[in-house]
Amino acid sequence: MDKIAKTDLELDNNHGLFINLKEFVSICFHNKKYSFKINEITPENILIDNGILTIEENKIKINNLYAFSKAFFDVCKENLDFEFSSDFSSTFNFLSEISKDSKGGGFLKIIPFLWEYAIYISNKLHSVLFINISDYLIQNSHNNYFFLNAYNAQLPYLDLENNILIQSVLNIVNHINKESEAGILNINYNSLLNTLCTIAKSNHQKGQDLIKIAIEIENIDLNIISCIIEGLYSSKNTESIGLIENYIRKEKRLDGIFSGLARLDDISEAEAEKFLNYFDEYYEKNQTYKRPLIFILFSILNFENLKNKTRFIDCIFSNLHKIINDEDAVYLVLDRISFLKQYNDERVNIICVIIKKDFYSNEKYLRLIAQTFWYLKDVNHLEKVLNTLSDCKPFSNIASEFIHHLDDYNRNELDKMFIKFITSNKARNRHLGISFFNELNSHYSYHFNYDILKLTPLEQYKLIVSITQNYNEPKNTLPCLIPLLDSSSSTIKEAFICKLEEYSENYGGHVTEVLKENLNENHKNILERVSIYMNAFYDKYVKVKYGINELDSYFTQRKHIELFHKIFNKKMSNMMQDVTNDKSNFLSTVKSIRLAKGGGWKTGDNRDISKLYSIGHSFAMPRNHLIFPNRFDIEHGIAVHTDWKDEDFKLITDLISYEQ
Repeated sequence: MDKIAKTDLELDNNHGLFINLKEFVSICFHNKKYSFKINEITPENILIDNGILTIEENKIKINNLYAFSKAFFDVCKENLDFEFSSDFSSTFNFLSEISKDSKGGGFLKIIPFLWEYAIYISNKLHSVLFINISDYLIQNSHNNYFFLNAYNAQLPYLDLENNILIQSVLNIVNHINKESEAGILNINYNSLLNTLCTIAKSNHQKGQDLIKIAIEIENIDLNIISCIIEGLYSSKNTESIGLIENYIRKEKRLDGIFSGLARLDDISEAEAEKFLNYFDEYYEKNQTYKRPLIFILFSILNFENLKNKTRFIDCIFSNLHKIINDEDAVYLVLDRISFLKQYNDERVNIICVIIKKDFYSNEKYLRLIAQTFWYLKDVNHLEKVLNTLSDCKPFSNIASEFIHHLDDYNRNELDKMFIKFITSNKARNRHLGISFFNELNSHYSYHFNYDILKLTPLEQYKLIVSITQNYNEPKNTLPCLIPLLDSSSSTIKEAFICKLEEYSENYGGHVTEVLKENLNENHKNILERVSIYMNAFYDKYVKVKYGINELDSYFTQRKHIELFHKIFNKKMSNMMQDVTNDKSNFLSTVKSIRLAKGGGWKTGDNRDISKLYSIGHSFAMPRNHLIFPNRFDIEHGIAVHTDWKDEDFKLITDLISYEQ
């Protein structure tokens, strides 16, 4: 007996209990309050003794919500002239209105059970069949959610003919699909399909009748067939399995049948072998069979209770290597691979093979490849895939797709891998390493967790060259290199200090600010040395232009600058107006911060170096980029795209060797 029927019977046989319950419900109804403190109301002991109410933490809580629902509708009958009828639309509208009027006071906990009770009673006492169930649904209404969940919960207990049950489920699925196409995604029907599966599994005769009806409906949703097949096959009933195999031999709705078999969570070795035979026989026969058959391969791989599964592994991965020759199947394979619980070597090999395909593109597949490493969490496998990406798609900016999947990795091992890329002789690998480094620096200055003093002196030097060659802001570039001031090699220490001096030529005070924040007392002399070098450089090459109008861009290019400001102000004003009209929270968060660009022009003896403009972010660019932009871009582009050779470092290796 189902819960509602059992509750109704208990209350019908205990008139005193029901009278007391109605009195309590009346109090709730008139106060529009469904949760009370113990000092607000004294519940009758009979309600507590029979488990309808409980007292917890000085609060009265409704424990039997089906009993409460029965009494609630009786109170509604007396106060609002509401009665159940064969017209369920009136019941739907009534509950919708009640929901509007009683949003607080604990009502949200009550409303799902009121819907369940209404559906159950409407069917049992008034023969409501819900065949035109979509007629009750209001587009994008929150009540649809309560109603469909309640219908799903009571579906196994309703008196519905099999054809009506299938039609009602089909109407729900079609309605939700239409809303989904319109961009309304507040409801899914997975729980309803799972209930249909449970019905077929618990009553194999009913399940057989359901599949016989469903499989003949021409435009039925594939998922309805697959969930019935799953339930039937899971019942392990010989007659049911024979019926399914008969449909397979007749090649009837194989897309739905194979999808159902792929949903199974327990199969035998013989069944696994049979499913693999289905793959061999039907994969190339029809395009619609391919997707569910691929799902079957992955479901076999994920079966944990399958004995002697190893004998199937080679066959499955051999099939997967054939499948990925078909570009249309690659997206699905990559998606399924990310959820495999084992076979890390095999799945990484497949990913690498896909990357090497002529049709591969980062835009189409990179996100799915990165998704794998959300679950895999293995630095060695990640390095293998990144190397393959670097070889096949060199100088691509791929780090942003991976970086958020790496939070739970061993940071020490991850840093070792990044440093290996950053110090590589291959330019494409250095670019890859630097792209990850820049992503790690996007919100705060990144410091390697790995002790870079453990690197060889040559590796330390390459790290300095590669990171400073990146020409990122000093606050994002220099802090991670500061430990090298304690390098065991005096050559490396001096090389780094010289690089700091050179860096100050482009970034001026930005370099000394970083040093002030990061140097300890033992290295204060380095700050002094860099400051002296920087001041001498700016005295000789920058300050000499002060007072020479011909060297002042505000003098020589005034028309262009004023035009830029005019256009920029107009566009910024329009943008601000747009976000204001859209009630965006942008205005509450944006701040005006100076854009610092090294090498700005001084407009007078007593004035600071002029600002470029004020916008909502701050970054610093190298001075040489402003003065010689084309030459800077060419030289920098050549440097980052040129492979290193061992002879490029002969001088530094000789100096290091003299220390020993």
